[in-house]
Amino acid sequence: MVRFTIQVRNNGPIVAENVKVLDPAPSGISYLNLLTTVTTGAFNTSTGEWTVGAMNVGQVHTLTLVGTVNSNAGQSITNTATCSTTTSEITLVNNSASVILTPTACTSATHGGVESNGDRAEDILAARFNNYYEEGD
Repeated sequence: MVRFTIQVRNNGPIVAENVKVLDPAPSGISYLNLLTTVTTGAFNTSTGEWTVGAMNVGQVHTLTLVGTVNSNAGQSITNTATCSTTTSEITLVNNSASVILTPTACTSATHGGVESNGDRAEDILAARFNNYYEEGD
């Protein structure tokens, strides 16, 4: 199993409207819908879209995705989460974060399939989207 933790943050200076995060399951990963949690909004495991909504300045929201690494996964798996808003931004370079996993076969029968590395621990993607917004002209 693998766990990705994605955080979205509005560093201001104004409210961010219609915030969304797109994090579709990468090839080789299957998200487990029952283990997905969000602090606000809704996550669609089929499309990978997290609808956050409006965010006040300084507000942080978290999405936790749990998935399984499929037995046919490649030698490396890249997971990328990308944030967007309908509010004008002055900094776009911090709207995306990625992590690369290297799957290895499990040796224990209780951990069937493949996990992200041989330690039977969960891997965490802590993506912080520090978005700066400014009002449009």
